[in-house]
Amino acid sequence: MADKKFAGQNKSPLALGTENVWHLLLQYAIPSVIAMTAASLYNITDSIFIGQGVGALAISGLAITFPLMNLSAAFGSLVGVGASALMSLRLGRRTIILQMIFWGMSLH
Repeated sequence: MADKKFAGQNKSPLALGTENVWHLLLQYAIPSVIAMTAASLYNITDSIFIGQGVGALAISGLAITFPLMNLSAAFGSLVGVGASALMSLRLGRRTIILQMIFWGMSLH
C-alpha cells in the first residue's frame, strides 16, 4: 500500500530537474489557482451575506479587516515556508539538533 502514488505525483525526486518546465509549472500552479479561487469566492459570499444580513456598517468593517487577515496569512506563510526551507537544509546535512532548533524557533 505504501508504494501507491497519487495522481499527478512524480515517480522520481529528480523530476524537477528532468521533466518539461511547462508540465511542472502546470502541475504545481493549478492547485494554487484553485485554492486562491476558493478563498476569493469565500470572501465574496461572506461579504454578500454580511451585507444583506447586517448592513453597510458591517461591510465597512469587512473592508478594514480583510487586508489585516491577508497580512496575517502572508506572515504565517513567510514563517512557515522559511522555517521549512531551513529545516530541510539541516535535515539534508544531517544536523538534527539545528533542525530541531529552527523548528522550535518557528513556533514562537
